[in-house]
Amino acid sequence: MRVLHNMSVPPRTSVVLQGKSVSGRIVVFSLTYAMFLSELVYGMKSTTATPLEQALETYDSVRNCIFRSPRTPVHLIAKMGEPIYPKVNCDFLVGWRPMRSHLALDPIVCTDPRVCAGVLSKCAGLLYLPNREPSLNWESLCAPPIAFDDSALILP
Repeated sequence: MRVLHNMSVPPRTSVVLQGKSVSGRIVVFSLTYAMFLSELVYGMKSTTATPLEQALETYDSVRNCIFRSPRTPVHLIAKMGEPIYPKVNCDFLVGWRPMRSHLALDPIVCTDPRVCAGVLSKCAGLLYLPNREPSLNWESLCAPPIAFDDSALILP
């Protein structure tokens, strides 16, 4: 078999990637931050000013504290209440992991631990799957903060 290549066509040397938010509202979900704010976890002091920075700062500390604890997610749910699952007008949402460089986007950080638990328990990686059975284990609930910028997400 002979394969011919047209050498007269110049190679593609660059790709331009443009990103923009789907909606004007970005919501970050972090159960560790919501637990810290609602005093389900205490004993830490935040040294940063913005909620997004605090969510990123408290993630490691709270997560390490939870994994050393003998308590199960059942104890947490009994203390905070049943998770709340937001309504979504689509089959799935694609999220992303927020970083300190995203401060300029001025995201809203969810402070309700029940909503955060509901969202994180139905996430598979960066996908929010509203029809998925909730996974109420520490690995899912204490996942890193996740952000969604889709208007299809309807918060209670």
